[in-house]
Amino acid sequence: MPKNVVTASQITNTEAEQPKHHTLYDDVFKTMCTYMLPLLIPVVNELFGTNYLMDKDELERFANEHMKLTDSEDVKPKVSKIISDALIKLGDVMYHIECQSTEDGNIMIRILDYNMQIALDNIHHDKNDNTITVQLPHSALIMLRKTSDNEPKKSTTTVSYVFEDRKLDIQVPVMHVQSYSMEEVFDKKLYFMIPFYILRYEKKLELIAKNPLANREEYDKIFSELNKLSQLINKACDDKEISEYYIREISILSKKVVNLVSGNLDTDMKERLVNTMDGQILELGFQQWYREGREEGQKAERINTLREKERADAEALRADAAVKELAQANSYIKDLEAQLAEKNNS
Repeated sequence: MPKNVVTASQITNTEAEQPKHHTLYDDVFKTMCTYMLPLLIPVVNELFGTNYLMDKDELERFANEHMKLTDSEDVKPKVSKIISDALIKLGDVMYHIECQSTEDGNIMIRILDYNMQIALDNIHHDKNDNTITVQLPHSALIMLRKTSDNEPKKSTTTVSYVFEDRKLDIQVPVMHVQSYSMEEVFDKKLYFMIPFYILRYEKKLELIAKNPLANREEYDKIFSELNKLSQLINKACDDKEISEYYIREISILSKKVVNLVSGNLDTDMKERLVNTMDGQILELGFQQWYREGREEGQKAERINTLREKERADAEALRADAAVKELAQANSYIKDLEAQLAEKNNS
C-alpha cells in the first residue's frame, strides 16, 4: 500500500480551524456511531486486518470530547474543547477513527492532536514504581470523497515519533470509500459505509442538472444503480446479515445523502432518485407495537371520552331532576304555608 510520511515541515497549522458548521456527512457518521455502532466493527476489521465479530466481541464507545489547555507567551492560557469522530474499544484495544469528506491537508495532524489528548485522558500512573504510561490508540482515517484518480481502497500514512536516537513508526491506515465497488461493500459487510458510497454520484449529478436531456442515459444509469443498492440492503436484511432496525436507519440516512447530492436536479428527477432508497423498508416490531399501542390508546381515549360524556350527561340529568324535585317541594311547602295561614285567619 502507498505510504506517506508526515514530517514537521508539512505541519502548517497544528490548530487547524474546524468548520463553523458540521456537514451532513459528519452528522450521518456521528449518528451511525451513536445508534448503529456495531456496524463499525467490519470497518475496523477492514482497516486493521482484525477479525472482530459484530454479535460476539465486546464493544464500548467512549466520550469523544477532550479538553485541551492552550498556553503560550502571546496567548492567555485557556481551556478549549476538541471533538474526535469515533473512539471505541474492542476487547482491550482502543480505536480512534476520523471521517473526512474533503482533503484539507491537516486531517492527519488533527488525528495526532486527538491521539495525544485521548492518551492523556486515559493516562496510567503506577505509584509503586513511579511509572507513567501513555497509551496511544490505534488510529485510522476514512476518506469519503475521491482525492485522486486510481487511488487504492486502502493506503497508509506513517507517523514517526522521535526521541534522541530512537524512533517509533506508527501506521495510520486510510480507507478510500469511493474505491470500493458496490459488491465489495456488501461482501465485506461494510454496511456502515453505504450512505457515503452514494457520494460517487455527486459530480455526475451536477453535470446532469446542467443539461438533463443530454445526460438522460447517465441519469437512468444512476437510478438503476441506486435501485440495486436498495435491493442489496434489503437482501442483507432477508439473509439475517443486518437487522431490520439497521436497514431502516441506513435507508433514512441514505435518502438524506441522495437528497443532498441531487440538490440541483429538477424536483421530479430528484424525488425519483431519493425514493429509490425507500426499497422495501419494513415496519419494525417495536414500531408495529408502538403503532398498535397508539391506536389502542386512541381507541381507549375515545371510549373514555364517551364514558365521561355519558357520566356528565347523567349527572346533568340527575341535577336537573333534583332541581325539579326541589322546586316541587318548595311549591308544596308554599301551598301548605298558604293553607295554614288561611286557617289561622279564619
